[in-house]
Amino acid sequence: MPPTRLSKATLAQVGAFVQSLGEGCAKPSQKFLRGMMLGLMMSGSVMLSEVARKLHGLRTITFHALHKGLCRGLKSRGWSALPMQERYLQQVRPSIPSNALVAFDLGDVTKPRARKMPGLRTVMDGSEGDLKKGWLLVEVEAVFGKKGQHVPLWLELFSVGRRGYKSQRAMVEMAITTIVRNLGKLGLWVFDRGFDSWEFFEFLGKVGLKFLVRVEGKRLVRDLSDGEQRSLVAMTQRLPACASLLWGRRHKGTGYLIRVGFGALLIPQSGQMLWVIVARGFGHKPMLLLTNQPITHGSDAVRMVRDYLKRWSVEEAGRFVKQAFNLEDLRVLTWPGLVKLVWLVLWTYGLLCLIRIKAKRQFADLLKHYPAFGPVPRYPYYRAAAALAWLLLVGALTDPVPYAEVWESG
Repeated sequence: MPPTRLSKATLAQVGAFVQSLGEGCAKPSQKFLRGMMLGLMMSGSVMLSEVARKLHGLRTITFHALHKGLCRGLKSRGWSALPMQERYLQQVRPSIPSNALVAFDLGDVTKPRARKMPGLRTVMDGSEGDLKKGWLLVEVEAVFGKKGQHVPLWLELFSVGRRGYKSQRAMVEMAITTIVRNLGKLGLWVFDRGFDSWEFFEFLGKVGLKFLVRVEGKRLVRDLSDGEQRSLVAMTQRLPACASLLWGRRHKGTGYLIRVGFGALLIPQSGQMLWVIVARGFGHKPMLLLTNQPITHGSDAVRMVRDYLKRWSVEEAGRFVKQAFNLEDLRVLTWPGLVKLVWLVLWTYGLLCLIRIKAKRQFADLLKHYPAFGPVPRYPYYRAAAALAWLLLVGALTDPVPYAEVWESG
């Protein structure tokens, strides 16, 4: 497909996507959404000045007026993020199979040198392990298919210092409830150690989700093999290895032999029956996983370990949005504007993923036209984002009329 046709096809997809996303919104809000998503793709930055700079050639107004209009549209009360997020989930629902793996994580956006930005609090920088000023993120990603296809489901910025904040658990439960209401229960939901709580296990059970959570070994449980109450570490020390898997050969050139065992237990506080999986071989301490899915054979435990290792995809996606859209360079000075801008990044990334799923030939041609070295990586979205920005910039320089039409349509 020639670059001109590729850029026009992408413009048509942006227009259709925003029309569905902003259904019911006023025309100025829809125009703002089209411009912002187009500008985010072209600039690869959340800085409104960079977005306005890329869009400036498509409008007859001055750069200052365009930048002011973007700032006004971002904090406008004419559109609300959460109803639009529900429409986004309904739009991606046909592209996600019912057995998709759902990876869940709490991320962060750090601003160590900021002084007057709203909601700044001390957070743990996950990449460096230091305490810095910033905000927290609720990140949810659906992963499916042999080629590791992704669809982002949730990316919400929140701060413990804002009025109305209750707890991290309330933010997480609200995200899960909204996703389940719009997409159904999907497949296995995978969580890291930060979600090790019997109240959270009980909530997931009441919602009816299949879950897999990495846990610490300090909690007391009732070992159903003999009915005795002991720590989770003591219980797993009694579990013999019943299966094994080889991990890492394709990635690092060497394989790690992982020995896996499992057993049934009861949570004393809630009476909930769960299964623990112990995987030895990743490090000095064994990896402990809890699930509400019955484990009857060693192959079931091995499959659960493999599913947990796919949870890294949500952290990979979090790193992608920070680098591809320069997310940590947020400079908006109003709290509603900050939250909405992060949602806009989610929807732009989601559109990129939908292009890969729905328009495979177009996605392949997009990567083919971009000047890059080596084969297409397993996670192709870095290259796709760069290719899309390059393609849209070239198209805007050679034929700006279709871009202006998309901007002004509706």
